[in-house]
Amino acid sequence: MPTFVERGFKELNQSIWWGLTTASKTPAATVTKLNEDLLKALADPEIAKKLRASGYSIIASTPEEMAKRYKADYELFGKIIKAAGIKAAE
Repeated sequence: MPTFVERGFKELNQSIWWGLTTASKTPAATVTKLNEDLLKALADPEIAKKLRASGYSIIASTPEEMAKRYKADYELFGKIIKAAGIKAAE
């Protein structure tokens, strides 16, 4: 089976990532508070130690940065899905 690069997707440098999401109508103040609390938790030495011991890299950011990452991944995998001819199951 050819790799993504061999199939012409040279820009693919994908890693698995996790993020906290909310409903699109969540008030901005709530999103900000959730982000602050998440950043605080990720900065806790014990939590960070446990995550790193489990093989995770901690990359904390803002809701705006996550939205950019999500959009970029959505567009990239959309191209891959379209090029592969993948269709939704009925």
